[in-house]
This record gives sequence, structure tokens and C-alpha cells, in this order.
Amino acid sequence: MFPFPTTEVTPNKAEFDLKLEPISDPAQALKFLCGVDFDPKYSDWSHRIPSFIETYAGSWRMLKIQDRSGVDCGFCLMSDSPEKLAAWSRKFTSAGWIRQPIDVRSSTQFAYFYIFPTKRGGGRGTKALELIKRQEKDRGKKTIFGFSRYPEVIPLYQKTGAVILNQEKKGDEVRSYYYWDLTAEV
Repeated sequence: MFPFPTTEVTPNKAEFDLKLEPISDPAQALKFLCGVDFDPKYSDWSHRIPSFIETYAGSWRMLKIQDRSGVDCGFCLMSDSPEKLAAWSRKFTSAGWIRQPIDVRSSTQFAYFYIFPTKRGGGRGTKALELIKRQEKDRGKKTIFGFSRYPEVIPLYQKTGAVILNQEKKGDEVRSYYYWDLTAEV
């Protein structure tokens, strides 16, 4: 069995009506990831997940994001290596079933990548972001910086207080750079 790190989670805030559940077992991670709704044309992609998990084992942590009724809203991958996290994001994005990738680089300690599957979570993205911000503030972070290639999710970030630093167009792609000032949170 390859090593698989666990993660600590601070107590949940009841007002978010969401919970973060650490996934510390490889079999549990595989069951969760392979159970996500795949685009039919990418259905064979799920068979490649085990090799991805094994390749990057020991370099990342996973949290499952659920509402209080146990409905999966998405999941969170964390790593101290932006390069390995970027490799994960490319794999997941190529699967076709990711609707709202959120690429967030923290100012210290870990890089984060949050993913909300297409057919799950509904309009819970804002609540999940608020929960993540609260968790980071509780850990002593003052700022969270982010970058996204998906213009459709920028209004979601702005609803949660994100400030847009810059937007630039590269070919058909629009890149947005933003940050959350956690010291301004009440």
C-alpha cells in the first residue's frame, strides 16, 4: 500500500451548512473519484485514476466537500508543490466533467486546487468558497491569491469578496488574477 497523507480539519462552522471530510484511505479516494459523474465520452478516463493517485501519493491531501445531507458538492486537493498540483489539474480538466475548477495559490504552506463536479453541488459553490476562506483565516492566513482560465466562475469569486487584479487575453483564453483579503473579513 503506498503512503497516503491525512489532513487535519478545524471544527465546522454551522452557518455554512457544508462540511469538509478528510479522505485518508486510497480505496476511499478511488471510490469517491470514480463515482463522480463523467461525461460519457470520457468514461474510460476513470480507469486511469489509480495510476494518478499512486504517482502523486505522499505529495497531496484530499478533502471531500459535502452538504449536511451528505450530498457531494466537490472536493479539494492540497499540495505543497504547485507543479504536482498543476499536473493534477490538467488531468482532471481533460476529463471533461469539471465545470468549476478554482485555481488558488495560497501565500504560504500549500497550493490548493478546488474542483466542483458538473452534476453535483448545484449553487453551493459560494458556500464552499466561504468555508474555505474561513478555514484559511483560522489557520492564520491573511491573503489568498488565485488565477483562473474560466471567466464564467469570476462572478462567483466576486460574490465572496474576491478582488480582480488583472485580466488578460491569450489567444481564445481569458486569464483572471484575483485575491481575497482575509483581514477584511468580519
